[in-house]
Amino acid sequence: MDPVAQADRQPARKLVYLEVVTTALRRLGLSEESIKRGIFQGCGDRSLPYSIAGEDPPPGFWRNPATASFNASDISNVLVGGAGDDAGIYTFTLRDVMLDWAEVVAKYPALRDIEPPELGMSHVEISFAAPLMRWFETLMGWLGALWRKPAPPAQEEPAAPAPGPAKKLTREDVDGWLKERLRRRPLPRQRRQKAEWFRAAHEQMKLDFEPVPFGDSDSLRRYFDKAVQQKKI
Repeated sequence: MDPVAQADRQPARKLVYLEVVTTALRRLGLSEESIKRGIFQGCGDRSLPYSIAGEDPPPGFWRNPATASFNASDISNVLVGGAGDDAGIYTFTLRDVMLDWAEVVAKYPALRDIEPPELGMSHVEISFAAPLMRWFETLMGWLGALWRKPAPPAQEEPAAPAPGPAKKLTREDVDGWLKERLRRRPLPRQRRQKAEWFRAAHEQMKLDFEPVPFGDSDSLRRYFDKAVQQKKI
């Protein structure tokens, strides 16, 4: 048999863009790291034949998928090159990577019943028409039942009562008020700081009491000293 005629009868390779493959593998539930490792292993040992638009990758490109990244159908990896003073870290990118769909299916048999898109398309959707239509029919049936069910009448929540004015304290509350203030703000030992303590306490009394029990901070201090002697505080 004519070798040329025999070659013509062999099925043509179906090359698809990398983005087609990664989209299909994601829909199988594979993680990004698992997809990256599988493609790097296959391209590195040539079990996944590939085609690129630019120059071939440098040695070691397929060695470490952890430093690589996919962008649509491009693959970038961080490499160390050169020697001595010329050594350095750089990024190399493979452009428009295409894979043999038959070899991808051989590596991932779950893709066997899925047809790849037409060649030459970089942004594609893998066809899952039958299961998608079944899911869509189920969803529409559920939504239809939901829409047919009458919604309960809306009930207005009662408005919260407006807060009333805070109740003012009276002279009878002075001892308890002073005890609480001492608990939160102990009385200083130094004379100047002690005088400031009583001035601040008297100012606060103007807000908490009605009428204010003492005319000034000195009157408050004299009451305080007497209450301490009588062990009221």
